[in-house]
Amino acid sequence: MEEDYELVPIGPIRRLEKKLEQMEQTQGGEGMKTMMEIVKSNQAVVDEMVRMNSDLADRVSKLMESVDALSEKLTDFIQRVELSGEEEAKAKPDERSKMDEKLTKLEKRLNALILTTMPNMKLKR
Repeated sequence: MEEDYELVPIGPIRRLEKKLEQMEQTQGGEGMKTMMEIVKSNQAVVDEMVRMNSDLADRVSKLMESVDALSEKLTDFIQRVELSGEEEAKAKPDERSKMDEKLTKLEKRLNALILTTMPNMKLKR
């Protein structure tokens, strides 16, 4: 079996070895510990951000469900108000005039109540 030999200048290899030794001596224990701490803290920050992001996504989905439910209820309420308005328009004139009188009386009572309680109220500035 033949072995291949190659002539390689040893100067650059020796310089690399010296640089590696210097790096190991100056940054060996301390530098690696510092780097590991930085990596660990970075990973902790990333984990926290992922957790917060998933929590935020959950909250947004719950909020969207609530908004959809509220929208449905509001639509139902508006439909009911429209139906009652149509029924009121179809009501007899006698009933309408009675309802108008009742509303006028109620309005007068509310105005009187507001006027009697206003002097007792303190204005916020």
